[in-house]
Amino acid sequence: MPERPGYNPEAENTKYNRRLQEHLRGVEMHSLAINGLTYDDLRGKERVVDLGAGNAQLEEAARLQGIENVISIDANPKTLARSDRRFNKSDNPDLPGRTVAKANNMPLEDESVDLLVASYFPLAVEEFKGRPDLVVEEIERVLKHDGEAHMFPAHLVDIKEEVMEAHGIDAELLKKDWADRTAEERARIDAFEKEWADRSTQMLQELGHQVEMRANARYAEYQDDPHSGRGPTFSDKHYWVFTKPIPAEQ
Repeated sequence: MPERPGYNPEAENTKYNRRLQEHLRGVEMHSLAINGLTYDDLRGKERVVDLGAGNAQLEEAARLQGIENVISIDANPKTLARSDRRFNKSDNPDLPGRTVAKANNMPLEDESVDLLVASYFPLAVEEFKGRPDLVVEEIERVLKHDGEAHMFPAHLVDIKEEVMEAHGIDAELLKKDWADRTAEERARIDAFEKEWADRSTQMLQELGHQVEMRANARYAEYQDDPHSGRGPTFSDKHYWVFTKPIPAEQ
């Protein structure tokens, strides 16, 4: 087949590689950096789970770099089927890493996961919509004894509206971009997020879960990245780490 006029293979290859690197960087910011991780943290592990994987971008980005241990789990089969294939040309939608399941019922063996990541984890308070404590129990079941789960805390939008309104935070305020909020509004939201995150951590610890909230050393890196879409709130600067509880001695 004759090449089209003006086609420059070297220039096209350079353009492709640039787009690929931008894509990999974007996935890293959105899925890993927000949890204090890098692609290197995925290497050398037997099994990594991306919980709430959406369209499996992390799995595919990892595979493009020779990391083939990532399993994508999402409750929505349509979302998993819409995986991003701009760079992965596979025509097989049923790759072995794709698993349709709910977070509180993962079809995985006990103690089979080295690292679990999630770009979203609900706040564990009664004012929140849902039962995150059941998810934590399932995560602990599948984690190896030395495994970890890195979870990015949910934003306030998922706390019941009447609770937020009682603290002077309404839906319209949350819709405003960070740059458009006043200093008082920023401080109010930041304090509210910290209070709820602290309460969630305490509640989970009281239930016997091994969890801590860590300051994110990569915060400045992803906050300045155009792919992340994150703002400088308390939840953006922290992430949860869950480990398997040590059984009590008999």
